[in-house]
Amino acid sequence: MRIFIYSDIEGGVRLHVEGEKTTRECGDMLEAIDAAREVAKGKDAVLVVYDAFGKVIFTQPL
Repeated sequence: MRIFIYSDIEGGVRLHVEGEKTTRECGDMLEAIDAAREVAKGKDAVLVVYDAFGKVIFTQPL
């Protein structure tokens, strides 16, 4: 499973789980990372973080 966190053009932070049709809005990057950890509990997951321009900032196994 891949979990994506990215900043949208308005400065908001979004969390998207691969295979889901919706995204979740988070207050900030730390909140999004905490939410990603909760989603990934007990699963083989990779976190991918993008900036607002679509550039990968980092990837990390969860």
